[in-house]
Amino acid sequence: MQRFTRAVRRASSSRPLLSGRLPHPCAPAPRYAAFSSSARFLSRPRVAVLYQEIDPPVIAGNVKPKKPGGYKDSGSDIAYNLSLSSKVDVLTLASCPDPLNDADWCFPDDEQGILTAIDKGATHLWANTILFASHPLQTSARIAQHENKVKVVGQGPLIVEKYDDKDFVNSLLRKQGSFTMPKAWTIHAKTDSPDYKSYSYPLVAKPARGRGSHGVKVCRDAAEMSAHIKQLASEGTNAVIVEEFLAGEEATVTVMPPTADKGYWSLPVVTRFNHQDGIAPYNGTVAVTANSRAVVGSDDAAYADVARECERVGELLGTTAPIRIDVRRFSEGSKFALFDVNMKPNMTGPGRPGRDEQASLTLLAAEALGWDYKELLRQVLVLFKFRPEVTKEHKETFVKELKKLKNLSCVKDNRLIVGGPSVTDPIERSKGFEFALLSYHENRAALDEYQASKEHHWVTQTYMFPYKEDLCRFDFEVDEADEYMCDFTKLAAKLTGGLSTPEEHGGKILNYNLSTPDEKIELDTVVFNTFVWMPVFNEFNNRRLDNKFIIFEGVHRNLFFIDINCLMVGLQAGIIFVGSRAFQISPGGLDGAQWAISIVAASLCLPWATVVRLFPDPRLAATVSIVSKPFMALCSTIAEAWSSLTAMFKSVNKTEDDMEAVSPPMVVVSADFDSVIPRPQARAIQVFFPSFM
Repeated sequence: MQRFTRAVRRASSSRPLLSGRLPHPCAPAPRYAAFSSSARFLSRPRVAVLYQEIDPPVIAGNVKPKKPGGYKDSGSDIAYNLSLSSKVDVLTLASCPDPLNDADWCFPDDEQGILTAIDKGATHLWANTILFASHPLQTSARIAQHENKVKVVGQGPLIVEKYDDKDFVNSLLRKQGSFTMPKAWTIHAKTDSPDYKSYSYPLVAKPARGRGSHGVKVCRDAAEMSAHIKQLASEGTNAVIVEEFLAGEEATVTVMPPTADKGYWSLPVVTRFNHQDGIAPYNGTVAVTANSRAVVGSDDAAYADVARECERVGELLGTTAPIRIDVRRFSEGSKFALFDVNMKPNMTGPGRPGRDEQASLTLLAAEALGWDYKELLRQVLVLFKFRPEVTKEHKETFVKELKKLKNLSCVKDNRLIVGGPSVTDPIERSKGFEFALLSYHENRAALDEYQASKEHHWVTQTYMFPYKEDLCRFDFEVDEADEYMCDFTKLAAKLTGGLSTPEEHGGKILNYNLSTPDEKIELDTVVFNTFVWMPVFNEFNNRRLDNKFIIFEGVHRNLFFIDINCLMVGLQAGIIFVGSRAFQISPGGLDGAQWAISIVAASLCLPWATVVRLFPDPRLAATVSIVSKPFMALCSTIAEAWSSLTAMFKSVNKTEDDMEAVSPPMVVVSADFDSVIPRPQARAIQVFFPSFM
């Protein structure tokens, strides 16, 4: 998910660095002053394009195949064409990049490669690579130091990992009930032993985490299906999607993220033809210009209908960069069904020598709008202007909305925890998150229901994905144990053990989960603030010693009283907002609602004082006398017992050598005085040393 929010950096950059083969020589770079930290964009963004250097990890037993070359070809196309724009500065790995050499134009997506791009002055990292939750853009502490200076162009790592699972996305769309989808089944190659003969062929088998058309095959009988699934398993695929074969026209729709004046919108539909064995061939084998074209001016309503459906997919998933959705008719003349959501559309394009035929499907759609490749790339950059920043108020609202999800029937016993990342996983996977959500479910079906619930997707779509996508980490606990969690048992026991303390009762009343450190310290801060405000109100009560109710009479004339109260209130406000470390309270202070709770709760001292004044003094004195007698008797008994105990220890410590105890005072008889004067005897001083001395 996106780690970076603003685009500011003070550094030198360069004009497009072109090879001597071109008419533009390499030139020294002009310097550009950065905008302030509140600026959304530099007038001339400095873009560095990343390619895939890191091998994708194993996710739920599945490995997404790494593309040969790691998207260097399309990355170089992007960098080269952006370099021709007068409004963009492009940073390259080579000081004088050769248009014929892909490696000169883009940076590897490992930590060192990204830091190299940042050190060169990049304000925008174009992530032309496959991202995932453990990608350096998400987890690297060194890269995180630049998060306020650099913006990532592309989907966030977390959203990519989540939605790269085509089985999850397709199941989600089916459960919404409003999307046209083909029939499908999921086979786990390592554990399932399906009866392939029971299927109705032909069927399409493809990996749940696939890349393009790699591993996609039309299987026409059980033997072909069994052999293909074994082949996929040998390549690292566990989850295989088996889908009904759609025999009609195939097309693709590119969905763009929202702009300032409209929501999700789509480029013109691109139809595809000249399939090989029922599947559109890989564009590295057959150029898309040879088997695809944009549909313009068609009277067939099916094109407009599927475009609207695809836009709703983008809205549901909350994507923040262009996505491409592959669709196909059930049969000739029927409506389209959605079968594949691609989080990273191919972005190859012409411009470099020998690349004239390397248009992508997205570019074919853009050309129908009158855009060339350079304009398409510029539009993708411009779209990032409209992504709103995340405010403190937004985060607080997000957490409150998340807590409401515990009311869903699929959340077992309302066990849902929202707190800091350490709540769910205190190890490396939690880096880069601000909140963590842990939900407990009866079984896998309940978890699936929860993930597909309208409430869950409304919260994430509204408060998470359109903003900063690494805002929250989601973890799920199913039955007794789950691969997502390190130790849920203690948390579950704490939730189900019952409320036994006033603090826990207060947490329940105010909807605080005391098993999470962040929420507990928030509640402690509210309680602390309440107890400080109580003496403030009691000062008004104590202005009168009689039973009259007008406690504010003449308060405006008592300047000393006013000064004391202002001092108390001012110091308390300062403690709440800046004294978190000294007083061990919430670092973020309190919001308006929490201040209101504290003050209203403390103000109950005023009506309570009124109740006390209404009670007659003689009856109060008699009541106190009756109630205090047992208490005083108990105190007297304790005092006598204590005196006896101390006297016993004193008698034990006395010895025959105690000069004060056995020697009478000396008496001096003086002729000058008629009286006998006792002279004090000096006491012997006993010094005791510890036994270890």
